[in-house]
Amino acid sequence: LAGEINQYDLIAASDIICGMSSMFLIESVIMKKPTVSIQIGLNREHPFILDRLGYLRSILNHDDLFQVVKDIIDGKQSSESNFELIENPVDNIITQMEKILWQN
Repeated sequence: LAGEINQYDLIAASDIICGMSSMFLIESVIMKKPTVSIQIGLNREHPFILDRLGYLRSILNHDDLFQVVKDIIDGKQSSESNFELIENPVDNIITQMEKILWQN
């Protein structure tokens, strides 16, 4: 099945996305799907960038995992995120670099 469907179609077809810390989770947040980062037993800095930035809180224990999944299933947890996409990031970087180059 892995070779038959791409990750975007898989995310679109899913009701909930669960994982640890991966690009797949970031893509599912961008696609506004209910996403859960599961880090049960973590006792160091969060490895998931969206947790460190405050966009998606990682689940650290079984009770929270149960509650979050239940809330998603019951429709009590929104898949909306305040995750802001940057439009034309490559063009923005090139523009900034050109400004710096033309200053000298």
